[in-house]
Amino acid sequence: MTQFKQLLDHILLSAKRILNDKKGAAMILFAFVLLFFVTFPLSMFQIDMMLAVEEQKHIERAAVVSALAALYNVSVDTDLSDFQKDDITNRFKYFLKKNLNLDDNFVPTSGPIKDPITIEEITVYDGNDVPATCSWGKEINYPGIHVVLLTRIHRNYMADVFGDYITIRIHKDIDIFETGAGQ
Repeated sequence: MTQFKQLLDHILLSAKRILNDKKGAAMILFAFVLLFFVTFPLSMFQIDMMLAVEEQKHIERAAVVSALAALYNVSVDTDLSDFQKDDITNRFKYFLKKNLNLDDNFVPTSGPIKDPITIEEITVYDGNDVPATCSWGKEINYPGIHVVLLTRIHRNYMADVFGDYITIRIHKDIDIFETGAGQ
């Protein structure tokens, strides 16, 4: 008999003895099994999701601050050329990299995010473009930036059960008044 088989037989024999005991030992065994096989995995899942939500909020705040910095000289009646809109887009990317400590490929240099942050959509709206509706269906009433960011966070716990990564997609419409339209 292998050692594992002996250990398994011993555990099963002990469990049978506990279950036949009328002094409440079966309740203690049930509580242990419930704690170990149900409560513990759910707690680990909750910790992973809490960390993902915190990282999502961090990225959202960085996107808002970056957009406001890029839109610094834009007013309600500003008419921007395509060159100026491209300049605002480039400034947004520059400030996003600075605020999130990203390298030139948008890969974080530290923190739980290991994958690059992808800018899926970015649109600059000036005074002549509004009112408008962004690609996600939110109304934009003031000059601003529509941005959609995508990244993945490495799961610390329960990766075998739920996968190695948590995908985060962030949609923000930031206007010059920071009203938060589309949030």
